[in-house]
Amino acid sequence: AARPIQLCDCRGSAVMATQTVQAWHFLPNDGMTRYEPRTKVVVGEWLSVDPARMELCAYGLHASERILDALEYAPGALLCRVELGGTILRGSDKLCAERRRVIAMADATHLLHEMACRSAESVLHLIPESERAVAREAIDVKRRWLAGQASDSELAAASAASAASAARAAASAASAARAAWAVASAASAASAARAAAWAASAAASAAARDAAWAAARAARSAAARAAAWDAQNNTLTKMASELLGIGVR
Repeated sequence: AARPIQLCDCRGSAVMATQTVQAWHFLPNDGMTRYEPRTKVVVGEWLSVDPARMELCAYGLHASERILDALEYAPGALLCRVELGGTILRGSDKLCAERRRVIAMADATHLLHEMACRSAESVLHLIPESERAVAREAIDVKRRWLAGQASDSELAAASAASAASAARAAASAASAARAAWAVASAASAASAARAAAWAASAAASAAARDAAWAAARAARSAAARAAAWDAQNNTLTKMASELLGIGVR
């Protein structure tokens, strides 16, 4: 049985739990830990730190229970489902643990670009009809680019056209248009260095993150925005679980 772990919030209060915690984490594309001393991460092997020195955002092995929260801190597109153990500090959108091991790992570059497309599609109906075709074209070009059927210059042109469309759209509709713009712009910004794996994957993380945020912001009320954000998180969780071939508990 797993040994008890201590869950703490940022103020230092603690409760006892009897199980390890599963969460999401993104690694740089070289498969190394992000900070010094950089260590090669191997699926199934535990990493550990000194619990006496642990501090959220400063020292420890981090991960997030919600995949969109993990995406906020992604240095690349190497997606990991991880297990945390030992002492665990709990923040609002992340956990900081004494011990962490990867359960499953995969390159999520394509998945994150596709997630950006889906986020944008979810709010196409909010864009004025006169601008909707431009946003839809940006999404279509992005998918063709992913399939190797559109050039970098075509993607850049779609990005520019969608950005101009967003500027023309009004208030809430503009937020929706920006979701579509993010789909093309994040990848095209790195298209000059497309052959560089890190640059292309960093763009994938940004595209998914920005499009999800824009789609959620397009909602008209705080409750609707929260529901939209949850829907985006659920969609990405399902896609990530299928990519890794795991169930999420």
